[in-house]
Amino acid sequence: MIAAPLFSQYTAVSTTALDSLRQDLTLLKQKNEDLTGSNEDLKKRVAGLEGLMKILQGKSEAIATRVTETEEGLAETGSSLKETKNGLETQIQQTNKAVSNQDDIIRKKTFWGILVALFVLFVSAIITILLNRKGNAKIEELKSKAEKLNEEIVTRLSSDIVEMQKIASSLGSLSSAGASSQNEQDLIKALADRITFMEMTLYKMDSGIKGYKHLTKSISQMKDNLKANGYELIDMLGKKYSDGLKATVSFDDDETLPEGTRIITKIIKPQINYNGVMIQSAQITVSQNI
Repeated sequence: MIAAPLFSQYTAVSTTALDSLRQDLTLLKQKNEDLTGSNEDLKKRVAGLEGLMKILQGKSEAIATRVTETEEGLAETGSSLKETKNGLETQIQQTNKAVSNQDDIIRKKTFWGILVALFVLFVSAIITILLNRKGNAKIEELKSKAEKLNEEIVTRLSSDIVEMQKIASSLGSLSSAGASSQNEQDLIKALADRITFMEMTLYKMDSGIKGYKHLTKSISQMKDNLKANGYELIDMLGKKYSDGLKATVSFDDDETLPEGTRIITKIIKPQINYNGVMIQSAQITVSQNI
């Protein structure tokens, strides 16, 4: 009579304990599934980091080895979980062990991921600095070559202007010798074209070039000499263009200019006046933004 109630109580306690163990096992399985999902996300992040590390010769092989070892560890963990079928207590212990292993793997991967990202950023910064230094050195080299070339051009033009001044100074003697006015004007037009070419060349140069100011002064003196003989070269370069100007004009669009601006930026042939009368009209190019 006493044994039966005791057996019932024992059975009830065992059932309750078994149910509790089953609930614990269910919770642990759910935690394991959550951690497995987290682990899959981390595996994707590691794969992305591996792609960045391809540019780092010494580190790529080491990271690939670590990822392979991690995947093998996960495979072993999954295999051990499948093999544990002997009792609830044993299964719970193995599940807890698997959860602990997963936590260690997550921490390790997070740690290595941060190290790799910092290393990539460091190397990128070093490469950027080196490229900037190399680029600056190249720019300075090109500047030096350009300045030297411009100096050579100015020297050559200075030599030419001396010869042109000799020709211009002979205008009075040509008239005295009975040279025709047409021949004289042809000579003036040739000189004017050469002067315009020099002014166009200087217009594109830096005024700090060696010999620039001296050549500019020589050109101005030569134009004054021509003017003293009745020939005037009309200054147009760099000035605003107005409709109605008596010249052959071509237009170039230039969006770098202020809106509504028209500037004479090139002179193919200058306007020449003789005693106030135009004997040659200008041929010019106008840059505009309208």
